[in-house]
Amino acid sequence: MARMAWFKKERKPRTAERAKLEIPADAWEKCDECGHIDIKDRFVRALNVCPNCGHHRRINAQEYIDLLVDEGSWHELDGTLRSADPLNFESYRDRLEAAVRKAGPLEALRSGYARLDGMAIDLAVMDFSFMGGSMGSVVGEKLARLTRRSVEKRIGLVVVSASGGARMQEGVLSLMQMAKTSVEVARLRAARVPFISILTNPTTGGVSASYAMQGDVILAEPGAVIGFAGPRVIKQTIGQDLPEGFQTAEFLLEHGMVDAVVPRDGRIPARARDGGRRGAAERAAGHHRSSAAAHGRPATGGGRRLTRVGLSFEDACRFLFARQGSRIKWSLGPTDGLLDVLGHPERHFPCVHVAGTNGKGSTCAFTAAALAARGFRVGVYTSPHLVSVRERVVVDGVPISEDAFAEWASVLEPHIERLGASFFEATTAIAFADLAARGVDIAVIEVGLGGRLDSTNVITPLVAVVTKIAREHTDYLGFDLASIAREKAGIAKPDVPFVTGERDPEVRRVLVAEAERRGAKPVVLVDTERPPTRPLGLQGRHQWANAWVSLAALNALPPPFGPLGGVGGVGGVGGGDEWPESFSRTYLPGRFDVRGKWIFDVAHNPDGARVLADALRDYAPPRPRQALVGVLGDKDYLGMIQTLAEVTDGFVFTVPASAPEHRRWDLDALKAELTGPAGGFGPGRPPDVRFEPDFERALQCVQEGAATVMVTGSFHTVGDALARLPGFAPVG
Repeated sequence: MARMAWFKKERKPRTAERAKLEIPADAWEKCDECGHIDIKDRFVRALNVCPNCGHHRRINAQEYIDLLVDEGSWHELDGTLRSADPLNFESYRDRLEAAVRKAGPLEALRSGYARLDGMAIDLAVMDFSFMGGSMGSVVGEKLARLTRRSVEKRIGLVVVSASGGARMQEGVLSLMQMAKTSVEVARLRAARVPFISILTNPTTGGVSASYAMQGDVILAEPGAVIGFAGPRVIKQTIGQDLPEGFQTAEFLLEHGMVDAVVPRDGRIPARARDGGRRGAAERAAGHHRSSAAAHGRPATGGGRRLTRVGLSFEDACRFLFARQGSRIKWSLGPTDGLLDVLGHPERHFPCVHVAGTNGKGSTCAFTAAALAARGFRVGVYTSPHLVSVRERVVVDGVPISEDAFAEWASVLEPHIERLGASFFEATTAIAFADLAARGVDIAVIEVGLGGRLDSTNVITPLVAVVTKIAREHTDYLGFDLASIAREKAGIAKPDVPFVTGERDPEVRRVLVAEAERRGAKPVVLVDTERPPTRPLGLQGRHQWANAWVSLAALNALPPPFGPLGGVGGVGGVGGGDEWPESFSRTYLPGRFDVRGKWIFDVAHNPDGARVLADALRDYAPPRPRQALVGVLGDKDYLGMIQTLAEVTDGFVFTVPASAPEHRRWDLDALKAELTGPAGGFGPGRPPDVRFEPDFERALQCVQEGAATVMVTGSFHTVGDALARLPGFAPVG
């Protein structure tokens, strides 16, 4: 009877305090290899690898994309291509519609470009849930297009395969894709562009018999079935029993058909052949220089990805910023020397080159926005930055990463020292390398200082632009406007359109003469005084001129980048004569940038101050208006202050902490100049003036009693303020 006591054990009634645990029906998953049952979330966190036996469950194309590429870097190509029914195969259209409903994408292969650990790649991923990943005409066409893009842009190709083979509903048209894709892959090898093939379960039939086994490096997931025909068919054909594990990734590794079996969680493979497939290492090593370096990646050997070799981001910034005090060298030699180390990445993307005293940044922003709106991957290199050096190099709105910046600086460090390169020369080389590595379709490049001997003038653009001319950097560019104009027109190139929005007839004549002397054609003179055709994203009447110049530059571009559609033309070139809709969405921090009661503007010379004063008159922000002003000592700051005094009730003069020591203005000298006989603010009531060398205190002081706070005088002043005001910095 004692043995039965457990059966008679009194059970406690359920109570209200003991609520029933609700478990969703789909909360559990079962491994189809070992039968292990576990919480679904555990499978998900293990990247759909069984926690018990390590079996790699099938995942879809989107999950592979999320697994492989850097967050936010995926750009899909040819996503709207879908199969037709050329043979009128029974129920094929219904099968296609059912596959779309099941899988999501319109075909069994998704293609695009992305970044992998900061490196640009072209990526194609097959989706087995779409008709078993079968290869039809559209799959072959998408892969062929992507392969041609890799050859053209010299960007490594990665293909993830999961397929049962050819698509029988397309008959011989499907079989032809084997030859088509194999030919395109052969072009990769001829161009010495690396191709990495990743085989997942299953990779069989026409896919395994064509491109999937032609990679320079072939990786496979554990347990993946890889082969042409199935084991049963092979056994019936040859009449013999097959070896155990035949057609698995591990079997092919042992027999030299793949280079490594790599778990999905990214661990270094426990099973990899020392020498890989015979000849694979030699082929991969062949990409060491001609493909990697040629499109902007430092040669790190053996086709491997760029890895951290030295400097951290902070170390890289310290190293480079210490070179800001270098005397400007009137030579393109150091920049060209650095680019030679990288394989001249600037030669691997077309570009627009923009110079001018003021309006360069805004013109670049309008131009980049219009090109991006037309579907191009657009890179932008501008200077200086406001808060972070990463702002200078942007692709599709995404700044260069800290890791990428540090890696390029690490690679170039000994050469920067060897060549005596300045900060700007080094960052220009880094910018061109990053733009090429991220695979831009076109770049918009802003001149740093002058034009003729500016570091950026190593490029040959599709169009060269000079916005307008005013006095600046007179110790380098000359004291008269004609001399400055000749220097800036130095970006003109033979047979390249030259666009300018300069209004002054004499200065414009100098620009035209210099551009024509250098062989530029056509020379486009832009009427910048026309009325606007739509609201602009950048505020201020002065932006109208920048928008007209940008439109003229866009219309001077050759296909496929330009000209813009529409009737008529601008300045003697084809294209539309109305601003594109993208101009109304253009944004650029620090250009009459209104944020609540704050207005930020990087005006840093008298011409910029006049433009800012006019914008304030039009915008009419509430009074009292206080201005926080910090100007570099080599600027005509008295002319700026006198212009701004007409629209300002008070000044707080300060020194931005980020300004280089040798270029800071002297507040004591400024005080003497403003109160001396030659100083003053002109007629009318003088504004309230305070001098506060400590930037933090000045930022607090300027807000006292102000309905509007303006921050201006230099990029340093605006950037330091944005960095200190919560949520205002353009890069975090």
